[in-house]
Amino acid sequence: MVDASIPAAEGRGATAHPDASTGPSVADAAPNAPVPDAGLDDADASSGPAAGDEPFEPVAASQLRVSAPALIGPWVGPGSTLAQPGLKLFGTDLGWTFEHKGKLFALFGDSMSYDRFYCDVPDPVEDDTLATLPRAYSGGLPALSFITRPDSPQDAATMRILRAGSALSMGIAKTPLTGFSDGARAFTLVGRVAYTRCAAAGAEQAASCDADAGLECISDFGVCEPGIGDLTRPCDLKDGSGCALGQQCMETPGGFCVDRSCSQYDGTDSSLLFAIARDTEIAVQRDDDPALFDSVLTFVTKKFHNPTARTVKRFSGGLRGNDYAPGHGTLFLWGRPGFTAEQKRQSQLYLLAHDLPLAIDAQGALQFSPRYFAGVDSATNEPRWSSRQADAVALAMDGKIGGDPSEPIHIVNQLAISWLGAPIRKWIMLYAGDTPDPLLLDATNAVASAPGAVMVRFADEPWGPWSEARVHLAPGDPMVAGDPYGPGGFLYHYACTDLPSQPCARTVPIRPVDSYLGCVAPLIQLDIGRLYAANIIDAYTTPNGDDGLSIYWNISTWNPYGVLLMKTDISR
Repeated sequence: MVDASIPAAEGRGATAHPDASTGPSVADAAPNAPVPDAGLDDADASSGPAAGDEPFEPVAASQLRVSAPALIGPWVGPGSTLAQPGLKLFGTDLGWTFEHKGKLFALFGDSMSYDRFYCDVPDPVEDDTLATLPRAYSGGLPALSFITRPDSPQDAATMRILRAGSALSMGIAKTPLTGFSDGARAFTLVGRVAYTRCAAAGAEQAASCDADAGLECISDFGVCEPGIGDLTRPCDLKDGSGCALGQQCMETPGGFCVDRSCSQYDGTDSSLLFAIARDTEIAVQRDDDPALFDSVLTFVTKKFHNPTARTVKRFSGGLRGNDYAPGHGTLFLWGRPGFTAEQKRQSQLYLLAHDLPLAIDAQGALQFSPRYFAGVDSATNEPRWSSRQADAVALAMDGKIGGDPSEPIHIVNQLAISWLGAPIRKWIMLYAGDTPDPLLLDATNAVASAPGAVMVRFADEPWGPWSEARVHLAPGDPMVAGDPYGPGGFLYHYACTDLPSQPCARTVPIRPVDSYLGCVAPLIQLDIGRLYAANIIDAYTTPNGDDGLSIYWNISTWNPYGVLLMKTDISR
């Protein structure tokens, strides 16, 4: 499900970030920072990101040949033929994949057991599902095996997130955000549209927030009433901004924690509402019940509330001695402060690294001590790291070391980042797409040069610099046969007209947010298909000739409400 909270937007003022040249260095980091492998000497260290690979001639991102995406087929949801016999599953979205102890998992978002599920159950307590799939790709659509309820094998089991033994609400818009394995345990980060409130204090002490995370308490925010489902939306008591039509901004005890160091803050009071931190649960999967997760940490953050994770074999903390192939040496977590960035604000990209395996203490709490990317040393081009989230700076997005972090895409949506080994030896990022108009502040102006398109970028290092964005998959024109919106396409559009051998994609009756709108079926459905939530299946990346790789990735479509599997070829 796309984020149904206040659209996260950000400003680009340079004063929002510490100077990269003065940030903490790896040498200044705490003992648990990523450090060079003690067993790796200069003779073994590589000068690039692919230690252990044969020498190669680097190629610029602009010289990579990237094929047009090829549709493998509808993977899950309307049109899919892969459903387990008797399984009640009409539609879903997302599909974050990761390997753990010999199994390849996929975590799905808001899931409908039948076509009008959200009309009959407008506020489900849990609605996210998960499946396993074959570890290696063998062609066609890989079969999904959904985890089912032990007492009802025809019903997909819903993911349960427990905090201190109590189940958290995981209904509409509350979904898994990413997943990973540290080799011993499987984890998921869960977004619950939970805004971080200031810590209560005594009469002689002001309410507070985590200063090391760059947070401060702002008390002149209220909440929108009446609520929409069980979602809480903060608002500005001065002018009522932040509330939807029919809601009022009402006072609430305490305040909310705001991150002025995050790129959503542009120096104006009006942008503070978009810089409120979120509570993200980091939860560990139980070995005896894959649908059950225990929260081991509430990660308070704004910069990483829209994250994606990858784990690699070895990371030294610098430019040398790294092996970015999938492994259990270091966790990389990239994050953005939001899913959209309207009204000239931005949603830039941040990075943290953490040694693996992760440690959980006797009380069941995660010992989480990440190192945040804090800029690049201008003399050596080495990355700087800090233990303080407040020092995290956005990554360069213009292809230049220490360059401009500005993100031109307004609707960034979720992101997928994956390491492409030999012969490509680049990081790849797929992101962006579209979101339903009711979830935007200004749908008319929330467009870019390629509205609704999935974008692609490349980088040599996880911190970049990232190459400039290229259009990879665009919805196209409903009048053009073969375009996703057109006849023979896979995205619903009301302006599409069937051709004899190329029918238009059909609308489905209901999507999750329709339950908030009364489940009214209009004469003409204007809620068109949207691309979002790209996910690269690392385990399926395979050689393609002597100079390239094929990646397999899934994408959500909103209408019809399902997930497609795609293929892209990348060569030197």
